[in-house]
Amino acid sequence: MANVTIVTDIFRASHVHLATRKTFNEKDEPAFRISAMFPKDGVGEIAALGITFHSSPQSIIDAISEVTMSEWNWAYDPEDEKFSKANGVQFPPTLKDGDLVFQKDDNKQPIPGMICPISGGNDIFNMKNVEDVGVASGVTGKGIDVKAAYSGSWGRAQLEISAYTTKGTTPSRIISVKLINFLMCYDDESLGGHGPSQSAEDAFSGSLVTDSNLSVSAGNSELRPEPANQARPTKPVPGKAISKLVMNDDSPYTYKELVDLDWTDQDIIEGGYATMVESKPPPMKKAVPVKKSLPVKKTPPAKKLVSKTGTVTMNPNSEYSYAELINEFNWSEQEIIDAGLAVKATVSIPAKKAPPAKKAPVKKAPIKSVPTTGTVIMNADSEYSYDQLINEFEWTDEDIVNAGYAKPNFTNPQ
Repeated sequence: MANVTIVTDIFRASHVHLATRKTFNEKDEPAFRISAMFPKDGVGEIAALGITFHSSPQSIIDAISEVTMSEWNWAYDPEDEKFSKANGVQFPPTLKDGDLVFQKDDNKQPIPGMICPISGGNDIFNMKNVEDVGVASGVTGKGIDVKAAYSGSWGRAQLEISAYTTKGTTPSRIISVKLINFLMCYDDESLGGHGPSQSAEDAFSGSLVTDSNLSVSAGNSELRPEPANQARPTKPVPGKAISKLVMNDDSPYTYKELVDLDWTDQDIIEGGYATMVESKPPPMKKAVPVKKSLPVKKTPPAKKLVSKTGTVTMNPNSEYSYAELINEFNWSEQEIIDAGLAVKATVSIPAKKAPPAKKAPVKKAPIKSVPTTGTVIMNADSEYSYDQLINEFEWTDEDIVNAGYAKPNFTNPQ
């Protein structure tokens, strides 16, 4: 598992349910929820206060990409839900386009083209947690009543983001975005329900009684109790990779109605209103490597007699190696030399060993016998023997003939 904890930019809160867990039917898992609205231009504004500030979901996107890259070696893309599903994530988190949320008529049907004035111009990201969510004041940093947070207020969220693969016969990949805490930063016009209000402590600070029989500790608990008689449904076992949601024929609600109530695909399936049709996922996307540009071939100079099979010496300032030019770009050695990237390697041939200074040898009777292994007949007046010239001075038969010490032996060619 890969996980990371972050604090988001300031956003406008809508559909705030932090005092009690929100559930739509007995099969839906109750959870504390907030819908975070981030202006598409990245600038939050509170007209009543005359202030603006940066407001973007990018930190959330970056954190999700970080854990998916760490766990599965691919980056999350909020605009490519199909890619996430193709890689085994059944319910990837998504950014909802607020411009696609329309006002409704008297029959609760969307009115085409009538964008909801609350959601319009915003990207919406839903976050939730089945466990308690803390609320703190942006002024003091201390915990406050969870009921103080309302739809329309502005704040930050602390999120725990994880990527992991379930175990079992049909493992699934899960991206979890869990709401941990909410920091209430600014009041603004309420979007429904109650707006800014005093806490009970502030409201009755001047109306205390001195002769009460209540205990000082009465009702003093920092823990919010579970809702009475609240039965948690059994969470469905995740299935295989899926690609299409199909509403059940007996569903009393349409897909659009449930989505407008902030239900996710997973909520709809777990509520028993739809099923997923399995299909073979497409192959994973592969990163396309950046092609290295070929060096521009220069016009070759006039042809010179250069060995095509000889070796070259690369110039020290060449930006390409010999292997790159030969193997990747299919250049010949001549083209490398013509382009000025190398010079022809020269091989120095050592001079032939000169025979020693002539000595006055003791005259012997000339040997006219023909060497058994040579191709020459030594002259009778030669100052050196065939063996001396061949073995001591490393002469060839041709060198001996050219020096006038022998004649070719046409009767013993080799």
